[in-house]
Amino acid sequence: MVKIKYKFIKNHFEKESWAENCLVCGVDEVGRGCLAGPLVTAAVVLNKGKTSSLLQDSKILDENELQKAFAWICKNGIFSYSVVSHRVVDQQNIYQATLISMAKSVNQLMMSAKPHLKYVLVDSMPLEIFGVEVRSFDKGESKSSSIAAASIVAKVQRDRIMQRFGKIFPAYKLESNKGYGTKAHWNALVLNNKSIIHRLSFLGNLETKDESAEYEKQGMLF
Repeated sequence: MVKIKYKFIKNHFEKESWAENCLVCGVDEVGRGCLAGPLVTAAVVLNKGKTSSLLQDSKILDENELQKAFAWICKNGIFSYSVVSHRVVDQQNIYQATLISMAKSVNQLMMSAKPHLKYVLVDSMPLEIFGVEVRSFDKGESKSSSIAAASIVAKVQRDRIMQRFGKIFPAYKLESNKGYGTKAHWNALVLNNKSIIHRLSFLGNLETKDESAEYEKQGMLF
């Protein structure tokens, strides 16, 4: 794995690989900083010469843009994704869980589709994949359409999971906050305590429901 520190034009590695009749696999994660729910990673291989202005960091896309981008990826590439539960995050820590999930995403794709890869491109993480050169660099979504595509696939898949969890655990408004630590989510945790899908290692010294009642009476609940 090589950590890239110099500047280069967007899709540098894609263009280099396509010129050699090879392909590139982009890898990214979504849900790393959440209080609840799984971590999801994705690996995407775009078809040779295919890119689009739709392929941006998933965090800056609205729902309509996200769905358009996902539909484009389905038509112009192949992908695999991996879901790592909150339990694994608590057991392994979020850093190790991310590496495990990323490796699984790439290996699943390589086993099922067997693309002729020149590079695996990763956003920030020091991933190691046997038999393929890995390049890692910060802000990968802005530098590689393949990484941006992976962030989109991971977000779409995780959002679907959190929508389902939102119906099972309505008190936490997971369908809107997707498990991130919004004020409303923290308030719901204080009032209702944690659910079975919350990451214990992310909650710290969470006040219980009984303890929060006193804070609420005193007007101290944010």
